[in-house]
Amino acid sequence: MASPDQSELSRSVRQTHRRLRRLIGLGSLLLVLLLVRIGWMQTIHTEHFTSLSTDNHLRQIPVAPSRGLISDRHGVLLADNSVQYNLSLIPSQVDDLDTTISQLRELADIHDREVRQFQQRGQSRKFETTPLKIDLSEETIAQVAVKLHQLPSVYLEAYAARRYTYGKSTAHVLGHLASISKKDRERIDLYRYRGTRRIGRAGIEHQYESLLLGTPGLQQAEVNAQGRSLMLHDRKSPTPGSNLILTLDAGLQKVASEAMAGMEGAIVAIEPFTGDILALVSAPSFDPEVFGHSINPDDYQSLIRDPQNPLLNRAIQGQYAPGSTIKPFVALAGLESGHAIPDKQFYAAPQFNIPNYRRPFRDWKDEGHGWVTVSSSITQSCDVYFYSLAYRMGIEALAPFLGRFGLGQAQQLDLPGELPGLLPNEAWKRKTYSQPWYPGETVIMGIGQGYLLLTPLQLAAATATLATRGIRMKPRLLRAYDQDGEVIKSPPEEIGRVTLSNPAWWDLVTNAMVDVVHAPNGTARRSGLNAAYRIAGKTGTAQVINYGEKRPDSDDLPENIRDHSLFIAFAPAEAPKIALAVIVEHGGHGSTKAAPIARRLLDAYLLRSL
Repeated sequence: MASPDQSELSRSVRQTHRRLRRLIGLGSLLLVLLLVRIGWMQTIHTEHFTSLSTDNHLRQIPVAPSRGLISDRHGVLLADNSVQYNLSLIPSQVDDLDTTISQLRELADIHDREVRQFQQRGQSRKFETTPLKIDLSEETIAQVAVKLHQLPSVYLEAYAARRYTYGKSTAHVLGHLASISKKDRERIDLYRYRGTRRIGRAGIEHQYESLLLGTPGLQQAEVNAQGRSLMLHDRKSPTPGSNLILTLDAGLQKVASEAMAGMEGAIVAIEPFTGDILALVSAPSFDPEVFGHSINPDDYQSLIRDPQNPLLNRAIQGQYAPGSTIKPFVALAGLESGHAIPDKQFYAAPQFNIPNYRRPFRDWKDEGHGWVTVSSSITQSCDVYFYSLAYRMGIEALAPFLGRFGLGQAQQLDLPGELPGLLPNEAWKRKTYSQPWYPGETVIMGIGQGYLLLTPLQLAAATATLATRGIRMKPRLLRAYDQDGEVIKSPPEEIGRVTLSNPAWWDLVTNAMVDVVHAPNGTARRSGLNAAYRIAGKTGTAQVINYGEKRPDSDDLPENIRDHSLFIAFAPAEAPKIALAVIVEHGGHGSTKAAPIARRLLDAYLLRSL
């Protein structure tokens, strides 16, 4: 018989064996589960886990495409790309930002403002390379490069910067680039913008963004634990953006820009039979490259607060009373309606009076013009003749005829932001002011004053329609672009015709405009002296404020309330190759400032003295 101690030992051994069997069973079960899991990972999700493993040392890096180039009608380059370098960091990978920035300040001239900008950008781009210092000098690049291995998550980042070869002179046409904003991200195709941080913000850059952008590529790079590239692997090259050919004549654009130096206003020149914009200048302008990679907020605020408003494209957004430049169109309206008879004499007194209306409408010439015809009233710019003519026609005859030239209407130019101006009538005034239209408002509209507002583009396009004897061509800036190695042309587009019951009236008005420039009594005769070709033109002087009954000489007024100086023209008068409109804000008489500028442009273009 076993002793108590032996029985106890036997039970203990049996318990140990049972526990051991359980442990072996549990271990076997875990081993089976592990083998099943490994098999599942290797067979069913091989691709997924291989990808995760690969991503630990291989990175797909987007390769930004080269932005399309922009050139003028003669192939002169207006916008291209240059390589610049940024000092950039990935915010999420920087353990001690203050220390890292202190180290970088020993290598580069980094201002507090740049640090603040980096911190602001870094909030929304924590996992992307974010520029701290842009456009590094060669010396700084060299200093950073030798220390780069000691600076985790710091990069010398090459990027394509936009370069505008004509600077300020083409700024309002070409526009500029800007950083992609949060609002932009909500509307753009983010796939197309991989690797790209800039987007067209204004002008042609914005209008044709989809053509200029291109398609990004991909570069597979092997990286170390710090994320630095060790070796480059497979690469899918990006597709560059399309190159654009504009209708601009770069030489004429430069002459127009120089002619407006120190002034405020605009010039638009058009090729009449195609609608091609040869020059479009708004003054003052701005340097588009100040927007660079990220414009200094102080510089931007300076532009915004500048009282001369250099960011305003006056050529398509400036809305001006046209003054006497409207008279050729009013004359045609009078001829077509039968209220103006070509050879009929009219006595132009010093003032015009509406029956039962106390206030007189005075002529710019104190003694009046005496006997005039429709033709001589254009040549001498006789206000009283056009007061009377507009009054007899009435607004409901006058406004629709002017509208046939596209006045008071957006011209659908391929630039963003164009404003329509204003061609008023009875219905407009009743809707806007809940008031009737008064005869006196028609009278002053006959000389381009009152509610009538036109853009320089509208004036130039309407002048081009005079030059073509009524053919309206759509103004355009894009002439052609390349796509997949093929040049795709943008054909001229006719958008309407102004027909007259008697075509001879085109000649009557054109000859009167020729006399404006070349006749001894023409208002722009000084600008026509010694011209090698015949110019058809019309001066204009538009009031900025209402002077009341007595109109003072504009030169005696403070500059900010002086009249605007305007001039329209086309040449050669017999076979027009160019039509233009010039507006100089507060420039006084049209013959004093605007007409000489126009002559300078016409000579440059027609005599090729560019």
